[in-house]
Amino acid sequence: MKNGMGFTIVSWFRLAILATGFILQFSCSGESSKPPETAGEFFYSVYDGKSWGVINRNGEYVSGPCFSSVPSPPLAGKFFAEKDGEFSHYKTDGSRMPGSPCYDAGPFSGGLAAVVPKGKTNPVFVNEAGDIVLDENYEALAVFSEGLSAFRIDGLWGFVNVSGDLAIEQNWDSLPGPFVNGLAAVREKRQVGYIDTSGEYVIRPRFREGGPFVGGLAVVKSGKYYGYINREGEWEIDARFDKAMPFFHDLAAVREEGNWGFINRSGEFVIDPEFREAENFSEGMAMARSEKGCGYINISGEYVIVPQFEAAGSFYSGLAPVKSGGKWGFINTEGKFEIQPRFDSVNLVSPYTMAELADAGKRAVTVSLKPAVVARAFLESLYDGDFHAASSFATPSTKEILDQVSGNGYDFKWPSSIEITRQNPLSDKKIQVHYKTTDSAGMTRDNTLTVVRVHGEWKVAMNLEELSDDAVL
Repeated sequence: MKNGMGFTIVSWFRLAILATGFILQFSCSGESSKPPETAGEFFYSVYDGKSWGVINRNGEYVSGPCFSSVPSPPLAGKFFAEKDGEFSHYKTDGSRMPGSPCYDAGPFSGGLAAVVPKGKTNPVFVNEAGDIVLDENYEALAVFSEGLSAFRIDGLWGFVNVSGDLAIEQNWDSLPGPFVNGLAAVREKRQVGYIDTSGEYVIRPRFREGGPFVGGLAVVKSGKYYGYINREGEWEIDARFDKAMPFFHDLAAVREEGNWGFINRSGEFVIDPEFREAENFSEGMAMARSEKGCGYINISGEYVIVPQFEAAGSFYSGLAPVKSGGKWGFINTEGKFEIQPRFDSVNLVSPYTMAELADAGKRAVTVSLKPAVVARAFLESLYDGDFHAASSFATPSTKEILDQVSGNGYDFKWPSSIEITRQNPLSDKKIQVHYKTTDSAGMTRDNTLTVVRVHGEWKVAMNLEELSDDAVL
């Protein structure tokens, strides 16, 4: 998120900063696809129609509701949240951690968190005592992953280690992905490849999109379709899917011809593509949507919790968020409500994925197509890589008109940067995304667009009809 002074903290976990431009739909963990033991810990971010808070497995608030944006998924008893325009780190007992509040913040990783403290104009790393331990006039910082954090100075990204020493030279103008099992996805000349922790290319850039390696395979996009490559960059499963997720439990959710199913590591369907929407398996079950609504299937593809919910998320520590009667609650693995529906919205970025990453010592991008990611992809489709007008946005006649306007004394400039700043939930299926453009003259403009969920897919609303409640399904 960009603070009012123009600097950035990049959190792999913050929805508003999932706008990396090339990881559009992947969740990831360590090389193992075995789920972690979560020891019954359960904390979830919920929205009561006025503000956000964090609840425990009894449905009791442990912090809030008082936050103006979605709190980060609680990990190892800590989370960060925004209140009155300022960010603070909190413990799940509701206490505020030292060093708070600040202008901006990211999650703790390896005992360090990126923040923009009050009185400073650049992000730094602090420890859990709130002490500044790394301060090098960074423009932007990411979370540490495998001992390395991406940083940006003078518009270029590189990596530093936990001591603040330069680990990988600044070679990229787009935010690199996190290191997962020794490899990180990076974009060069609008193509994605993979580097190792020395910064050397292991797989040269040649893909449109690329996700992290999970279980030895990574989801990549080639042309219009997604497939899976190994660590040598060779195709293990050819690119033929509309959408694809990483492997968990040796199964991966993929979409083919508009429907979701599950494949094995040979690329064969073991659960036929017959669902309108699906998530990967979590705690032995996967959310799958039919015409009757959302339910949960087992690894044989059989419904163990029949479709009955308006919307649903993955299981985490024995509970899953579901929407019933217009409100969100939480069910157990038998489909019975443990926390009755009473919330207007919940954060569907599963803390389970976060717990898995924390257990493996990894940090990476979160689950599925999310509103800010869709918004960023849409905005980048309007402009080319240098943020000049793309052909899909400005026809020659439009460009000529703007050139003429500029020639008549109006100094029109295309954006030189676009930053997603925050999200405002209007409902669980309608999110207002705020973004800021900066032109080459340094002029900034605040803008908004609305992303809606239609038939299980997030999309940018292009007209008033698409903004209507009837169009949001």
